[in-house]
Amino acid sequence: PLLPIRKGEIKILHQIYFDFDSAELKSESAGEIAQLFQMMSENLQMQILITGHTDSQGTADYNTILSRKRAESIRQGLVNRGIQASRIKCLGAGSSEPIAENSTEKGRSQNRRTEIRIL
Repeated sequence: PLLPIRKGEIKILHQIYFDFDSAELKSESAGEIAQLFQMMSENLQMQILITGHTDSQGTADYNTILSRKRAESIRQGLVNRGIQASRIKCLGAGSSEPIAENSTEKGRSQNRRTEIRIL
């Protein structure tokens, strides 16, 4: 679960899914979006930064753009539910902040992630 989370803490959104080379949220992401919506609805002053990450496959520029579009898709999902867009910032980090090796599929899948930070 997303709760509790403190200001400045980073939380990986483990249940956010995209198809390869796509920024469109898959339907399986609805539960995670609902939890994030609930958390923001209960904390009306909360602002978040959504950061998208990719693995190292593809160019740095492409990965930065794709990761930002993915973060923006999550923001749009929250806005569609009623959260004010001004409470959500988005960043595309591309492959610049890996948490695992990019030499294996398992490592690459860990690097393809979305995180939130409470501002």
